[in-house]
Amino acid sequence: MALHSVTISRSGSPLILSAANGYRVRILGPGERSWRLAEVEGAYQHGSNILGARLARTTLPLQVAITGSSLSQVQSRESALVSAVSQVVYTVTVNLDGAIYEWRCHPADITPVSAGERGGQGAWDEGQMRLAAPRKVYRLTIPRQPVPIQGAL
Repeated sequence: MALHSVTISRSGSPLILSAANGYRVRILGPGERSWRLAEVEGAYQHGSNILGARLARTTLPLQVAITGSSLSQVQSRESALVSAVSQVVYTVTVNLDGAIYEWRCHPADITPVSAGERGGQGAWDEGQMRLAAPRKVYRLTIPRQPVPIQGAL
């Protein structure tokens, strides 16, 4: 399955995460599907009876490498990504071989990912800054509504 694009809605034009735009999606998934059950238990019954069920909000995991010809270009792209996923409500649309998945999302948690062991989580690796083509890598945990706008999961 080939990832064709990840699009984040925003005022003006959407942010398209693609290699052509300096964003390389490294990890992507729909997250889990989790139910919250309203149950009742009785002293004279085995187990419980379900009174109702609802899907819980979950997260969309995403890891993105941001590249550019200069560190200032990477920083500009980084600002665009942070701004896009900091909106109170936005949509994320994923195109996998023509299959479209779309979710309503909320402000994301963002963690820099280190390429080496020295920096650990939440730090940039010195080597990432010294590459001929600078890059920064981020792990995003995007809260999303459980029922997709489009797609199955």
